[in-house]
Order: sequence, then structure tokens, then C-alpha cells
Amino acid sequence: MHSANEHFLRLPYVPVMIARSLIASSLLLLSPVKALGHQTATITPAAACRVSIDLAQLVAVGTTHGYGEYLIQFSAAPASDTGPFTIRFSAGDSAGTTTTLSVDGIGPGGLWEDTIPRDALVVLPAPDIRWFEIETDSTQMGDETCGAATRYVMTKFFSTREAFDDTAAWVKVGSPVRVVPLSATLANGSQPKYPDLLKEEGVQGDVVVSVLVGPDGRPKDVRVTTSSGNKDLDGVAMDAAGRSAFAPKHLPAAFGGSPVAGFYEITYTFEVDQ
Repeated sequence: MHSANEHFLRLPYVPVMIARSLIASSLLLLSPVKALGHQTATITPAAACRVSIDLAQLVAVGTTHGYGEYLIQFSAAPASDTGPFTIRFSAGDSAGTTTTLSVDGIGPGGLWEDTIPRDALVVLPAPDIRWFEIETDSTQMGDETCGAATRYVMTKFFSTREAFDDTAAWVKVGSPVRVVPLSATLANGSQPKYPDLLKEEGVQGDVVVSVLVGPDGRPKDVRVTTSSGNKDLDGVAMDAAGRSAFAPKHLPAAFGGSPVAGFYEITYTFEVDQ
């Protein structure tokens, strides 16, 4: 996982904080999870499927036709084919209607950099999509059938106050396009308090935390993706991440520039100065 955004803070007996945008998504399924007053979306990747959906959201509603603008973030399993992938996926609305979609050039897999397309933007006739599901993924190495185990249920970010021009030249209803949004950034990081007892006992470790940053820049969910091995250190790291402020991820200006939800990673290093 790489990004140009990294912050290093070193003070005596105070945790070090390193922050960066989160790219590798398979880690997001680990626990513990701290939901900050929001329902957590259901994500269940297929055991054998190379590609999964990390996040799907309604970005904006059209001002003329009332179309729904959706952003879907994909990722590949760390040991998967490097891609790029052609992904055939489907969307189901509140009336039970299913729409089949396809996007090319997603990937490569493994550790995806910020400049590698892993997001697909699609405009659909109505803003009431309730789930997305990967049907197949294809590369030069072959095709793979995924199916229901990859379904992403939109229990989060299924409504929005954002509006977009659904008569713009780029809008092609039902035809997903690859996009590379501007990543979320850390605006004001909160430092965790090193528990006195653990500090006295010399308990140290790194905690890697994934923050789901909403379109408003506020943390929506906080998850430990790599534990320090100590639940108290993990807990104070999660609390600090949940108190931090962010600038949200944004679509490129060519696609309206709307703020969107996205993941951000912070590494807290707890160490006792000698």
C-alpha cells in the first residue's frame, strides 16, 4: 500500500502516527470494527474470486433526468493475477430489476497504486440501486465466475444530497467508465494517549487502522487491519482515528468533482523512549 501522503510524529512517550490512503482492500474485512453511529455494509468476497467490491455508493442525483451516479471501488486478492481485469457485474434496484454492466482495464491486482484505475463510475436510470455483484472477471490468464458471494449490499451511502449534471457529455447511461479519484487526506490527526500502565510495562507495538471517510470528511467506520497484539493499544488507536478530521476523496473534475466516501489508512506506532 503506497501513497504520497505520509505523516511522521515523534514525541517522547507518545505514539508515532503514519497516515496514508488505503489501497489493498482485502484487509478491510478483519476485526475489530468500530462503527461510528452508522450501519456497516455487508461484504463477503468469494473464496476463489480474484476481484471483490470494497465500496459502492450513490454519489449524486441528476438535476435534469434524476439519474443516479454511482461509484464502485474494486480490489484484487493479494495473490491474484495482476490484471488488468474486465469485470462484468450487475446492479439490483429496489423494484427487483437487475442491470448487467461491464468495465475494462481495472487493475492490476496486488498492491494497487493511487494512479491505477480501480474505481468505476456508472450512471443508471434511477437512484435506488440496493446492491452490486460481480458476475465474472477476465484477464489474459482466463475467465472466472464469481456470483452471489461477491454481492455488496448498499446499507451505507444509498442516499445523497449531491447533484450532478446528467446531461453532461461524459454521461452514458449504463456504461461504466474507469476513474481515478483524488484520494482522501488527513486534515487534522488526533494523537492517541499511550496508556500509562502499558508504557510502564514496556508494552509496544504498531496498530494499522482503516478509516472509512464519508463524503463530509468525517470518519464513518474505523477498523483495525493489523493488530499490535494488545487490545488496549488497538482500542486507543481506533479512538484516535475516530476523532481525526479528513478531506474527503473526490471524483475528478471532468466527472463533476463530487466528494465521495473512501478509505484512509493510519499506522500508530507505540514505543517507549529509552
